[in-house]
Amino acid sequence: MKRVIAGVVFLLFSAAVFGAVIDITSAPYNASTASTDNAAAIQAAISAAAPGDTVMVPAGIFLSGPITLKSNLNLEIESGAILRMLPYGSFPDTSDFIYGKNLSNISITGSGVLDGQGAAWWAAYNADNSISRPPAMIYFSGCTGVTLTGIAVRDSPEFHIQLLGSMSNVYASGLSITAAWPSPNTDGIDLRGNDINIDNCYISDGDDLIQIGGSDPTSNVNVRNCSFGTGHGLSIGGYTQGGVSGLLVDNCTFTGTQYGLRWKTGRDRGGIITNLTYSNITMTGILLYPFFLTSFYPNPSSLPPTTDDWVTPTATTPYWSDITLKNITASTAASGAKSPGIMWAAAEAPMTNIMLDNVQVTGPSGVNFEFHHARGVTITCTCRVDGKEPPLDVGAFDADINYPVCASSTVTPAYTVPSATATPTNSRTATSTRTATAAITNTPTLTSPFTPSITRTATPTFTPTSTVQDTLTITGTPTPAQTASLTATAQGTVTTTAINTPSMTQTITLTPQLTATWSSTAPVSPTTNASATPSLTYTFTPSSTWTLPPTTAPSLSATISSTPAITATLTFTLTSSETPAAAPFTATQTNTPFPAPVMTGTPTSTDTPVPGAGGFKISTELIYPDPYPASGVGLNFRADITGIASSVRVRIYSVSFRKVFEGNYRGLFSDKTDFNVPDVNIKGFAQGVYYMSLTAKSPDGNTAIAKTMPFVIIRKF
Repeated sequence: MKRVIAGVVFLLFSAAVFGAVIDITSAPYNASTASTDNAAAIQAAISAAAPGDTVMVPAGIFLSGPITLKSNLNLEIESGAILRMLPYGSFPDTSDFIYGKNLSNISITGSGVLDGQGAAWWAAYNADNSISRPPAMIYFSGCTGVTLTGIAVRDSPEFHIQLLGSMSNVYASGLSITAAWPSPNTDGIDLRGNDINIDNCYISDGDDLIQIGGSDPTSNVNVRNCSFGTGHGLSIGGYTQGGVSGLLVDNCTFTGTQYGLRWKTGRDRGGIITNLTYSNITMTGILLYPFFLTSFYPNPSSLPPTTDDWVTPTATTPYWSDITLKNITASTAASGAKSPGIMWAAAEAPMTNIMLDNVQVTGPSGVNFEFHHARGVTITCTCRVDGKEPPLDVGAFDADINYPVCASSTVTPAYTVPSATATPTNSRTATSTRTATAAITNTPTLTSPFTPSITRTATPTFTPTSTVQDTLTITGTPTPAQTASLTATAQGTVTTTAINTPSMTQTITLTPQLTATWSSTAPVSPTTNASATPSLTYTFTPSSTWTLPPTTAPSLSATISSTPAITATLTFTLTSSETPAAAPFTATQTNTPFPAPVMTGTPTSTDTPVPGAGGFKISTELIYPDPYPASGVGLNFRADITGIASSVRVRIYSVSFRKVFEGNYRGLFSDKTDFNVPDVNIKGFAQGVYYMSLTAKSPDGNTAIAKTMPFVIIRKF
């Protein structure tokens, strides 16, 4: 997944850069720690400041009412300084503490404290939630070039920092934002806009730690190297009408947070949320859900939601796509936690292209990590839920999940084949060696809701050679011009029995026919000797097939049944010598049957996973013609299938990820296969960009999903 992060230059304000430093306690402003309200003095200093000046709050505690900033100004809160809001009952309940709108190049820096004295406001609100509270301690809207560094912001009556409207070029670093848990609606940072970087901050409050998204578009947001304590989690939503794209959260920790990573919106407040990456994150003692996604916010009060039905998509339908979770370790609290994770999109707008890579999560016993209404979910073999390798402890409802091949091992079942002997006039020894390498898709302790099977095939061959000596004796009284014919039968049986774990029985029966013919035209002697020397060669080709149970241990038992295929060729050469003699004669043949072979061997075996248990895959290789001219030929696409698919489902989505076509193709498909969407099914599509998603199902029920591919329709008028 490609992320494009715009280059942003942030200006850090200082006296060296700006110019004059105005101390609010100096004349004619005369702010004082003894004053009950220093708002007028501070505001006068701000008004007097020239572009590039710094207004400084020195060490001490200064009470103040609302303050409004202006462009090209730095407000510096010195070390030891506390700029404190007027208390409950004195501060206007509809005003922000520090306010700026449509400004540029503004900053609040230093290492001092902004104190909201929020406890009294929280108590009053908890007693009567109809009362108004000062909305935010820092409120900027539609500003560009904003820097917040070093300061502590604590105990806001409501929100701590709000960066709303079309904010751009924002840098927040080294902030400490704290409020008691639980304190109502005390979000740490609410943000909308573009090119926003938050780095090295600590946030612990009573609501959202960072809240992203709303009615304004939000893109290119980076949250790095931050630590989070109590609160509702790092959240997208509850309003996302403006859309959110290009979020990176990296190298952050969560401790004792109610939720960890939280995505929340509703059918009446949604938009397109895409290209989200979360990496190198540690979550410890999460109170409810380390991962929580819902398209039913603020409902449901319980899961599953009470309205999990398909409805017609609207302009506010929420669409989630391209979410990557990588190198994340999460654990829930010892008691009270709900689940290791749940991601629940709306039925009419399934989430698409979700990747979990090396996600290790521990949740309440017996509760699965769940996906509902999802397409293109991939969970790599490095993920674990409660220490178990997926798909164990992963639940899916209307969700296509791909589990790549996760492990391999080699198993060598050892057995010996004892010797068998027959009457030893002739003897032979054959040695069979079977060699292969195992590749198994489950770990030795895997138990699974599906049952993978492994077929092993080995075909040893050996060619013993036996020589059988037949002696033919002819006696009688010869007569001239005599002829004789001889038919000899050679028959033998070979039986081999293997003991221990595998067993094998082989039977060889040969019945070659021997015919000898000779003639004499001269007187012969009374005795004629003839000798026959047959040479017997046969090939012995047993094939063995066995099936392993789905749980594979390092020491493996196996049962082998073998059906040998045997061919034999008998070559018989008859030689005779005669001395002219008178005629009648008799012929006698002596034949010793060949013995059974003596077999020894230590086979090894090859395990080949049956397609489907991780080896079953589908990818969209090609869509053509692209752009599609709507010429009546239909839209073609080529799928590359590893294994065998018994059905392929194609879905086409509009640019807003609304499904506009679904078709199913049934048969047996493998390798590169071309499919066609008839023109009649897409002739009504408007010109523009569309997305195609493929899902394949194997005969044994395994599912594989291809990454969604875009294509273009161009209408000719």
